[in-house]
Amino acid sequence: MSDKPPLDLLSTLRNILHVLQADPRNFRNFGVWWWRVKALLKTQYTRDNHSILGDYVDVEGLAMTPDLPVQEMLRAALAEYAQNARYNLLRAEVADLDGEAYTLVDDDSGL
Repeated sequence: MSDKPPLDLLSTLRNILHVLQADPRNFRNFGVWWWRVKALLKTQYTRDNHSILGDYVDVEGLAMTPDLPVQEMLRAALAEYAQNARYNLLRAEVADLDGEAYTLVDDDSGL
């Protein structure tokens, strides 16, 4: 359990949506957490909000991350985002949680 205050879920999801609307390639910054973030975004938004919120899921990519409580998952995903935004520079090649190479492709992204 984290001693940090809980994230405001709706504000966090809205901010993630805005980041994706600004540049759809930003989904890559979430690395392997993208599939869980996408599923969470889809609880509040639809493809009408952004085309990336379609039905495509890489089940193997999804299986690379543990099914954590929402707050914990979001903190891990946001930490990954910050790391990749600094050093990975929107490349599709990311590292999984074990440090192994993983190519992140979301067919809904149009990229």
